[in-house]
Amino acid sequence: MKLTNKYLDVMEEVLESKASTLLTHKDLVAVVNHKIGKERTMSYETFKHLNSITKRGVDHNGDPKEPTSLERRFRRIIDTAESTQKLALLEFMISDKNNFKASSWILERKFPALNIAKKLETDQKLTMKDKLDGLDQEIASDLESLDVDSDE
Repeated sequence: MKLTNKYLDVMEEVLESKASTLLTHKDLVAVVNHKIGKERTMSYETFKHLNSITKRGVDHNGDPKEPTSLERRFRRIIDTAESTQKLALLEFMISDKNNFKASSWILERKFPALNIAKKLETDQKLTMKDKLDGLDQEIASDLESLDVDSDE
């Protein structure tokens, strides 16, 4: 399917809904296709490809390419929706502390770059490794001060 203003109009309408926050790109394509009807549907593979090339500014071969006005509009709609959704989730997290876990779970799945739990886990591993390295050095220093051969 060729990208059209009609498809982008419907996509923009779907993404303006607060409920769209929970939609994955695959869900978005399915909802837009359902609203448009069978004659103007887009496959999820086409959407992923379009999303990728407009984000990177390249053509189908990976060569630099100036996007068309429809491609620029597509990119703007996606970027605006993702920023708005991220902001809404963050505001919800701040305003309702009881839903912090639920909001952070949604954020981490919707926006993998924000994977807070993974970053904390990595930081904790680094901290633990640093502690263990420090402990090894302490033990080696203690053994030297006791004049004990560590190979025994």
